[in-house]
Amino acid sequence: FWTSAMNGSLIVAFNPLLTAVMSAWWLEERVSPYQAAGLLLALLGVGVVVTRGSIGVIRALSFNRGDVLMLGAPLAWALYTIAGKKVLRTFPPLVATAYAALIGTLLLLPAAALEGSLLSGVHRLTVYGWIAVLQLSLLGTVVGFVWWYEGVERLGASRAAVFVNLVPLFGVLLAALILSESLAVSQLAGGILVVLGVGIGTLGGREDHNSR
Repeated sequence: FWTSAMNGSLIVAFNPLLTAVMSAWWLEERVSPYQAAGLLLALLGVGVVVTRGSIGVIRALSFNRGDVLMLGAPLAWALYTIAGKKVLRTFPPLVATAYAALIGTLLLLPAAALEGSLLSGVHRLTVYGWIAVLQLSLLGTVVGFVWWYEGVERLGASRAAVFVNLVPLFGVLLAALILSESLAVSQLAGGILVVLGVGIGTLGGREDHNSR
């Protein structure tokens, strides 16, 4: 409640750019001009999607301590992606995902116990609630993170990070399809920019890699 969804979305949109910069410094991955152009174009597209193309929305933004905390999200994901690249030298994607889930569970258990929600409310979950839990654990965690690790392993941390820009795009599209939310022309235009940026960043990076 310390920040808005708009601010949070814009801050998280810096994730791929931050990952690329940190990968170049830590993993010594070369960021090609194609990748840089793709990152910036996708970032612009995310901005258009989130703000619905309104400059007034940008001008009205105000930042607070919640936004400072949100800065930890792209930093944490960048570190996770870069560390994952190193972990994959020892473990396959499925094993790496299992270890990440186990460590994450152990770290969250004390916080859940302190909050008093460790077991409260579990018995009151409906069928749809359990389906949501299964979807989050199986698709959102196991399948999603295994595929993410495989992408990092094959593409590298900086190129794989470009795909994070597709998250707000899919969020907008699925909200329109499933929740019948309105889809603005500006959001479609921003989505096209995101897809173009991802395409340039990955295909261009692949051509640059093959030429070496």
